[in-house]
Amino acid sequence: MNQPPRVLVVDDYDVIRKIHINNLRKLNISDIDEAGDGKQALTAVSSHEYDLIIMDFYMPEMNGLEALKILRTQGFSKPILLCTDESEVAVLQNAKNNGATQILKKPYIPSQFRSIVLELLK
Repeated sequence: MNQPPRVLVVDDYDVIRKIHINNLRKLNISDIDEAGDGKQALTAVSSHEYDLIIMDFYMPEMNGLEALKILRTQGFSKPILLCTDESEVAVLQNAKNNGATQILKKPYIPSQFRSIVLELLK
């Protein structure tokens, strides 16, 4: 990748966004935007190009699955990492079927998060 990656972090909890951002910064990724729900994520994607979206599953306004479906329908082809505490296999499979590149269970180990992000940005 010639230029530094640009990442969008989408979560309704400010603390979780900060945790993701701190982990991204440890990978020397500094071009990071934030969104508090799926609607804000769609707005951000309509005005910026991202190399990776890290998105929560359950959020008010528009959840991660709804945003994921719309992004994929609109042609967003870059990786989308869904972070969730959901454990229902059918729900997670539905997310994969609708375009989630990878799913990371919360709470996660920071090194696991960082290794997935590096893999997705290759």
